Amino acid sequence: MIPEKSSPAELVESLDSDASFELKARACQRLAAIGTADSVSALAKLLADDKLSDFARYALENIPSPTAGAALLETLPTLKGHLLAGVVDSLAVRQEKAALGALMDLADDPARSPQAGAIAAIGRIVVVSNLADAQAQRALAMFSGVDGARSEAALLEIAHANLAASAALIRNGQADVAKRLLKSLAASKAPAHLREAALTLAKSTAQTSGEK
Repeated sequence: MIPEKSSPAELVESLDSDASFELKARACQRLAAIGTADSVSALAKLLADDKLSDFARYALENIPSPTAGAALLETLPTLKGHLLAGVVDSLAVRQEKAALGALMDLADDPARSPQAGAIAAIGRIVVVSNLADAQAQRALAMFSGVDGARSEAALLEIAHANLAASAALIRNGQADVAKRLLKSLAASKAPAHLREAALTLAKSTAQTSGEK
C-alpha cells in the first residue's frame, strides 16, 4: 500500500518500477490529487497500457500543468479503440483548446475515430475557445452544417453537440453565436425532438434578452 504521505516523486518512482498493478493504480490515484508537471511523463507512458490507461488519464485530467494536456494530445495519433476514446474524453474534461484541430480531424476520419466522442469533445472545448480562431470557426461551421454529416449517427451526434454547445455559449454571454447554431439545427433534418429543443432554447434566449 502506498503511504498517503508519499511525495509525487516517490509515486512516480513506483510507476517506473516493476510494482504490481494495484500499487501503480493507487499511485495514479494519488497523483490525481498531488501530481505536478514532473509527474506527467511517467503517467503519459501508461496511456497505452490496457489496464492502467484509465488511472493515468484521471491523474492527467487533474494535474493543472499545461504539460498534462499536451501529453494527452500527443497520444492521439498513436492510440486506437477504447484507449483513444478515453484520451478524447480526457481532453474534453480538461477543455484543451489546443486539441480542437486534432479532434476536428479525428471527427472527419470515421475509419479510426471514436466519432461520437470526438464530436462531443469538440462541443465542450469550442465554448471556451476564441471564436474568431480558425479552428473554432471550423467547429462552429460543423455544428451549423448539421445536414453535412456523413452518416445518420454523425448527424445525431452533431445535433446533440450543437444543443450542448449552444446552451454553454448562452451561459457564457455569447447568445448571438448560439442563436445561429440553434437556427441551423431547427432547420436541419435532425430528429424532430432535437429540432424542437433548438427552437425552444432559441425562443427562451430571445425572451430573456428582450427580443420580440
